[in-house]
Amino acid sequence: MSVRGVSLDAGGVLQVPDSDLVGHAVAPLGINPSRDDIRAAHYIALARTEAHQSPADYHLWITHYAEALGAAQRHTAEAAARLKDVFKDGSIWSEVVPGALKALKELERRRLHIAIISNTMVAGAVARSLARAGLCQVGEGTGVCVDAIVDSSQVGFAKPDPRIFHAALRAMDTTAEETVHVGDSLSADVRGAVGVGIRPIHYDPLRSCPEDSHDHLVDLCHLPDLLQ
Repeated sequence: MSVRGVSLDAGGVLQVPDSDLVGHAVAPLGINPSRDDIRAAHYIALARTEAHQSPADYHLWITHYAEALGAAQRHTAEAAARLKDVFKDGSIWSEVVPGALKALKELERRRLHIAIISNTMVAGAVARSLARAGLCQVGEGTGVCVDAIVDSSQVGFAKPDPRIFHAALRAMDTTAEETVHVGDSLSADVRGAVGVGIRPIHYDPLRSCPEDSHDHLVDLCHLPDLLQ
């Protein structure tokens, strides 16, 4: 069956934490990661977290995130606390992932239905961040028009709960069989999608996924190639 709809995670797929804000948060501890190190830290921390716990736990993730940024053991707890403070309102997820806008525009050009499915801590933060970045919004705006931004803090359930995927399917008016979901989390995105019959595409820019039962994507520019 041909693909009619694409749902995408936001954090880690379309946007990552702002490198400057992250760098400023940990600099007082003598931690000075490069921009590339900061971008990679999310995926390193996610892989480490999911190797120990499923579904991924935010508090464990941020500890691994601090470690991935270069925090020595004696500074890990303080670095994690500093990072929690800058992550608390969700606005730090604002740096656009390379290829994200190009991929969204190509989906739009192909007239595919698009939905964003995001696990959030602050209701509405993901929609505001995506719109500010010019990536996408529901209705008119500077970015790609999508059918829905399904925010876990607003709908009351989070990935991998099947209900959040069903909400996206209803918004796109597509079936699971004609939809793919793009996400960076094995537990939330890949297994969540499989649980409702949606084909998952695992965004894995560091090629760290140990599983071969699903499609992998290391560059968003190549997403359209996987929709044939």
